Amino acid sequence: MALPKTLLTMFIYAYQSFLFNRMLSERLRRHLPLNQAIPGDIVLPMKGCSVGDEEIRVTEHNLEKVNHQLIKGKALVSGLLVGSEACFSEGIQGEIEHKVIEAEHLRPQDFIIPEIPFLSSKGTRRALLVPLQNLSWSLSPDTYHEGFQACRLTFQLPKGSYATALLREFMKASETRDY
Repeated sequence: MALPKTLLTMFIYAYQSFLFNRMLSERLRRHLPLNQAIPGDIVLPMKGCSVGDEEIRVTEHNLEKVNHQLIKGKALVSGLLVGSEACFSEGIQGEIEHKVIEAEHLRPQDFIIPEIPFLSSKGTRRALLVPLQNLSWSLSPDTYHEGFQACRLTFQLPKGSYATALLREFMKASETRDY
């Protein structure tokens, strides 16, 4: 309790993100799509430029309709941010989510912390891919570093997305590793 409240909550969020990333990595390892739903997935509809809260379970019956919405950019496949009330997927993605949680010897109830209630987390779903909006770039004619011209990127991401993760992907494509 000697630590600031914001720092303590950051530990919980970081652990949830770590678990989310492990689930995402396993989905990628199994060559499952991120921009297309499979039965058992949970998709989140887009509300304008942001991700909505409604959760839609994907079944064999609605798979074609859901994937059509994904193609049109009106929905996104989601992953689990585990918490006490989080909704697990079914099917292959559900197996992945349960496997990661079990490997950590966790139960969703472990995110209820009676001794420090503000650290408790109900959990949620987060989009696996997010729309990148208003991307533009420009080269700075006067700024050079070791023979490389500086590039300025501007873009918008939905709340909860990390610009640093996007920038890392841009940097992977560059010839330089000195960033």
